[in-house]
Amino acid sequence: MMRKTAFIVFLLAYSFGVSAQVLKTIEYEISGRPTWQQLIPLGDKGVILFAKKDVTKAVIVKFDAELNKTWESEIFLDAEKKPTAFTVDNEHITFMFSETQGMYYQVFSISLKDGKFDNKGFELREFFQDQDYVFFKDRILMAGVNEKGAAFYKFDFNQDLGQFVQAELTGKAQVQYFRYDASRNTIESLWAIKEAGYTNEKKKKGEFIKDAYVVYAKYDTSGRLIIKTPSHLMPVIFRLLLL
Repeated sequence: MMRKTAFIVFLLAYSFGVSAQVLKTIEYEISGRPTWQQLIPLGDKGVILFAKKDVTKAVIVKFDAELNKTWESEIFLDAEKKPTAFTVDNEHITFMFSETQGMYYQVFSISLKDGKFDNKGFELREFFQDQDYVFFKDRILMAGVNEKGAAFYKFDFNQDLGQFVQAELTGKAQVQYFRYDASRNTIESLWAIKEAGYTNEKKKKGEFIKDAYVVYAKYDTSGRLIIKTPSHLMPVIFRLLLL
């Protein structure tokens, strides 16, 4: 087997006084045929290195805040591209991969404590363009669009059952912000909406964008709409969300 080495350089800055800093660097070697790598900072919990090392294997390494390796896990991963999305909570980091234009999805949930992981997968043969997602312990909720407009696809791994739920938004939608609020058990989201008009409305020809705006919407964890707010309040709400 051809051996390649990926040297990953980590930097940590320690501040002393007003301007003095000390940088710490390390190099980490990945053997095999590495094709892609991803670094995910975890703040004071350290950093995650996720790398594809050959055709069917990947390695996940957790470093603490001082860049000491705390654990390493190797997983079987039959996916060519980087994760389409990931989420981090207090206990797990979760990655989602999509292959064959989104028809098959793999979900890996890895414990931040010891690197133990759980792998789940499902197929989605109906038209759906996923844009973001929230992963729970035994199910997933993906935000995106289908032929009817903005929608969610929820999949329950225990029941091996998937279902579409429309997001109740009008126009062409692109999710900009999608976050699970564990304290309220709700999902907060921002959507960019474009409403189309036609110079020939009867024949639906000569399409143009007649209106574009942003919608703030709150949903429960099943995708049911709780509230959506007019676009003229967006700047204030968006600033509050980012606090």
